[in-house]
Amino acid sequence: MSTKDLQGAPNTGNDGVREVKERVVTAQDARALAEDSRIAEDLRPSFAKGIYMGSYNLDLIRPHPVDPEAVIRERDFLDRLAAYCATLDGRLIERTGVIPDGYLRDLTELGVFGMKIPRQYAGLGLSLLAYGRALMLLGSVHPSLGALVSAHLSIGVPEPVKVFGTDAQKEEYLPRCATGAISAFLLTEPDVGSDPARMRATAVLSEDGSEYVLDGVKLWTTNGVIAELVVVMAAVPPHGSEGRHQRLRGRNGLPGHHRGEPEQFHGPARHRERSHPAPRRPGPRSEPAGPGGAGPEDRPDHAEHRPVVHPRPVRGIREMVREDRPRLDRDP
Repeated sequence: MSTKDLQGAPNTGNDGVREVKERVVTAQDARALAEDSRIAEDLRPSFAKGIYMGSYNLDLIRPHPVDPEAVIRERDFLDRLAAYCATLDGRLIERTGVIPDGYLRDLTELGVFGMKIPRQYAGLGLSLLAYGRALMLLGSVHPSLGALVSAHLSIGVPEPVKVFGTDAQKEEYLPRCATGAISAFLLTEPDVGSDPARMRATAVLSEDGSEYVLDGVKLWTTNGVIAELVVVMAAVPPHGSEGRHQRLRGRNGLPGHHRGEPEQFHGPARHRERSHPAPRRPGPRSEPAGPGGAGPEDRPDHAEHRPVVHPRPVRGIREMVREDRPRLDRDP
């Protein structure tokens, strides 16, 4: 059974789940899923898209819009962040493989975890330019700081809720994320990497329609060691509509959740990882937080700080070395 055939699976709970878990997905099916997931309507003109298409419009980027008040706010924030980063010890993170809790508390007070969240939801509402510069500063201390923050703000709860969430979801989750509730992301499974078309984890709507029951195993969870909220990717068998892949939410500590053993990885992020078997775990039903999504999920308290290389933190490291600042090599 291919991914495209998912919508034709039997519209019954157990049969639908079996079809999802036993389906065979080819490379062509995976590519088809990626293409089907694209936004078909060209809602906004794109300068970057024009570059790839060989016909770009410079009027889209010139003159660059400037908000004087926002520029001052961003400059003041970056100055405070730079001063704080100068007090941090990258060698300590490298030696222990752990970001100290005190660092996380201080970053929360600075507003780092709400950089991309609108001000009306307790965030800073920074531009992408200021956000990128902040990641450079964090990366100049240690790459894991940039990976932590960018995973939280870009693939964790804030971005899909901000872009696709309902007003109620925004009111519930964005202030929480902006004030220190770090979010995590679950996609990878034991035999599935970054290929959602082959996911075997399922989310089945309960008979009374009040919750989804998660069933499956997730291998890693980016930021999961310290996260309070989590985004879970799962395949949803048909239940009155076509089958699809969803982001789901639930509460921490619900029955059926089992933690895997922690693992230590060496790499640019020095992140801890833990496997995540999660058989038959219920989570409340919610409106989508994205195309086919159902909102964030409270932390299953396991997981991954996976070695991830992000362009901005890496550039921050390069600037640090160029300025002959202390290196991050481990102590002998």
